[in-house]
Amino acid sequence: MEQFVWHTQSLQCLLHLSSGQCKVASRGLLEAIQSTGEEELCQMHVPEGLLPTFSQARYEELVRQLTSGQDRLISFSSYLRTWKSRPRPEESALTKQRAESSRNGALRVEVEMQLVYTDPAASPAHQGGTCGCGSARAALEVCSTSSIICPASSECLVLLHFWPCPDRTAQLEDQVRALQKQFEYTLDLIPTLVFIKDAQGRYLFANEALCQLYRKPKGEVVGRTVREIWGNTHPEALYRFFEEDDRKVLEDAHTTFYQDQCIKGEPNRYFRALQMPYKTITGEKALIGFYTDITELKRLLLEAQAAEAVLSEKQRLQLLVDNINVGALQIDRTGDPADPPVYPNPAMEGLIGYTQEEVPTLEVRDHLQLATDPYYVFDDTGVLDCNAAALEFLGYKSKMDVLGKSAKDFSPEYQPDGQRTAEKAKAKKALAKETKKVLRFEWLHKRANGVLTPTEVSIKSLNLEGKEVFISIWHDLTERKAAEAALRAAKEDAEAANQAKSQFLSNCSHEIRTPMNGVIGVAELLLDTPLSAEQRESVETIRSSGDLLLKLINDILDLSKIEAKNLQLEALTFGLREEVHQALALLDQGAREKSLALSLHVSEQVPNLVVGDPMRLRQILLNLLSNALKFTHAGGIHVEVRLAEGEGGAAGADGTSVEYGLEVGDAVRTLEECYLGDRSDGSDAQSARDAQKRVLNEQRQSSKRAGSVSRGPKPAETVPYLAGSGMTSTLVEFEVRDTGVGIAEEAWGCIFNAFMQADSSTSRRYGGTGLGLCICESLVQAMGGRIWLHSVVQTGSSFFFTVRLGVPAQDPVANGQLSATEGATAKSVSRVQSPLVELPDGHELDPQSTPESTVKGLHVLVAEDNRVNQMVATRILRSLGCTFAVVDNGRKAVAACMAGNYDVVLMDCHMPDMDGYQATQQIRIDECKQGRRHLIIALTASALEGDAQKCMKAGMDAFLSKPVRPNDVKVAIETHLKSLTAGKTDSPTSTLEL
Repeated sequence: MEQFVWHTQSLQCLLHLSSGQCKVASRGLLEAIQSTGEEELCQMHVPEGLLPTFSQARYEELVRQLTSGQDRLISFSSYLRTWKSRPRPEESALTKQRAESSRNGALRVEVEMQLVYTDPAASPAHQGGTCGCGSARAALEVCSTSSIICPASSECLVLLHFWPCPDRTAQLEDQVRALQKQFEYTLDLIPTLVFIKDAQGRYLFANEALCQLYRKPKGEVVGRTVREIWGNTHPEALYRFFEEDDRKVLEDAHTTFYQDQCIKGEPNRYFRALQMPYKTITGEKALIGFYTDITELKRLLLEAQAAEAVLSEKQRLQLLVDNINVGALQIDRTGDPADPPVYPNPAMEGLIGYTQEEVPTLEVRDHLQLATDPYYVFDDTGVLDCNAAALEFLGYKSKMDVLGKSAKDFSPEYQPDGQRTAEKAKAKKALAKETKKVLRFEWLHKRANGVLTPTEVSIKSLNLEGKEVFISIWHDLTERKAAEAALRAAKEDAEAANQAKSQFLSNCSHEIRTPMNGVIGVAELLLDTPLSAEQRESVETIRSSGDLLLKLINDILDLSKIEAKNLQLEALTFGLREEVHQALALLDQGAREKSLALSLHVSEQVPNLVVGDPMRLRQILLNLLSNALKFTHAGGIHVEVRLAEGEGGAAGADGTSVEYGLEVGDAVRTLEECYLGDRSDGSDAQSARDAQKRVLNEQRQSSKRAGSVSRGPKPAETVPYLAGSGMTSTLVEFEVRDTGVGIAEEAWGCIFNAFMQADSSTSRRYGGTGLGLCICESLVQAMGGRIWLHSVVQTGSSFFFTVRLGVPAQDPVANGQLSATEGATAKSVSRVQSPLVELPDGHELDPQSTPESTVKGLHVLVAEDNRVNQMVATRILRSLGCTFAVVDNGRKAVAACMAGNYDVVLMDCHMPDMDGYQATQQIRIDECKQGRRHLIIALTASALEGDAQKCMKAGMDAFLSKPVRPNDVKVAIETHLKSLTAGKTDSPTSTLEL
């Protein structure tokens, strides 16, 4: 061993075990310490000598560890003493390097220490005996405790192996790199997102958790910003939030903390976020962030809150169950050990005779016997067990009458659905066995007395006492079936009553309109004859009274349709401006008689051609305008049409649209003046008027805010007559404003109710039934809008409503150009001495531009069974210059059309022998043989929904509801004859309701 150590170039030496004195040193060690000879080294103790920082006590402690077997090899760091003599030329470069790297005559080394033996064959063994080092070991007090026993022929020595440490700077750099790797490795192990960003928001460091969140490797995260990593996959607002948060930390040196920040993804994750200022090793500004994932914590918190809510609910239900007088049995299916598996309330304990503690000890069969519903346990062989309730249900006295029997023994051969009982029972059992779930279905059972009983059966497959069986519960459905039958009968009775009501209203309408046709028709004819002033006044009274009675009839019919939810809307393309003009034209005479100003303002933004129900729209306008005319005694009435807010409409956005005053008698007053008073000279008066005008405009704009009442739902995006058309729509707002008596604020809430008026004295003073506004509200809601009002007593009222109308793809008037037809109609209003003026785009209406009448000289057949109506019809035709013939039933009308040469047929729908519908169908069949076509116009006293469609379906060309006026007949004939002459339609089928 000594020879091996002596010849090696590595830094080694052998020491005596007890003294620590060097025995043999290697050549490499002698060169490293620059020793003059081995003798000099062998005289030196290694502890505190060759290794000046290695004490004797430390040496003895390490020897004890080696000799006791605790350690086989011990490493430690120390300094190796060197002799400062000039290196010889033949010294190796390694020796020179080591000498240069020494510090203060000592060389930094790593030392390895172990025990060796002079005789290799005498290595430590476990067979016992003593060694030559026994005295030394005894001196060190280790022989008695050592687990290493050496032969007596060997000597135990200590071998020291020295490893020079590298350059200090490089060592420190390596240490720094190692620490950095250890730091990064440690941060990669923690689940918290840890990152460092520079002043530009680029990642200088990102741990593994953050890279997993981004689903990218570190190489694609470090050096890039959040925006660059995510791209356009997240909203811009999120990027701006991160950038603003980084700016606060970097520029303002603020620490930001967010308790609960959600990062959306699959699934969403929640973090507790902390960012604070940070400086890099080079001193540059940066920030460090820590995002702790609290998703699981949040989930647990929500679960805890839910559990607390469940517990609270459970306690509340428990308190409720304990205090009711009905027996209740609570079965716990959650498996919660805190809850008893079966819990009877006090009422149930008294009912079954068992306490809460005794119930869980009962067997399943005991529970079945306690149940009040019929229970059966059965398998494929038949019934195995049942309770007393089951025997009572089937009508048997003993279980022996039931056990062993199958479902077919308690059921008829066929079930109500036509299936055989045996086959259906087999299929139900197979399904219950397959699904392992409770299966519920209806079944028809047969009791012992032969009575068939409808039953709801619940069946479940389970393992009972080691055997697969079925448990079935039956519920008697006799009472429920009886209730359902009674409900069906009540529904049928209600439908029949509703049908009877509709038929009754139809009959009432027919019976009332028939004499009304005579009253109003004769009055109209009388007015065309020479009369004295007194006679004319009497006839006017008759006509106006008839009109009021007719309006009342129409309102009642409309209300009945609304209550029966049978209100139907038509989808027709019409000119909106023309429709509003015509509604206002009907009030022309009434406004003149009361010297009221009547004006109209239509926004340029409102489309002209729209799709909707023009008749219902005119009905709403006429109701509101009639009320305004009725309750206004001075001033005027103004109608405003614009787009609703949110549809492009805005106050003051109408361009050239202005409002005109109208000359009425000797007074020239605008509607503004009706509100603000007469004009007067002087700047003070003018300023006052300007101020008042501003207040008035403000009131108009704020009519939808506090103080106004809004009725009806929010405007719907679609309405029935637009559904499925794919057409764009717009919400149009109408305003009818007057300077009338106004409505008290306390009456605003009930004014839209049926048969309600603002004041009980209103009906006595002004008349009316209180149905108009109720009908308006229902119509507005059906057309996808709402209605509301704003009113000041003794100042005036403003009624607003919106309707949703379709906008055709092509609107030739959208750019302010009216069609020829609408231009002609527009001029008809301005040529009459009327206070009505329509302002936008400067268009006027002229009634005198209509073509000359084509009615005169026509040969007309009147099919009417009522003599009064025959007289009215014939006098109307005579006044129009027509020749005519009269028949009193449909069969005669068919024969007359076959034999005669008639241009037009006025066909009453309800006649004896053959009604007007059958007669029209027969005439159309005969026309196919003759090659000619009659113009057939329906004359009917029915005015319910669907009457016009029924007439069109029968083959009629037009529809006139009684009472009929001369102008109604004239317009209907002219309209359809012009269509036939122009060739616009081969078979006119349009509807004209007047």
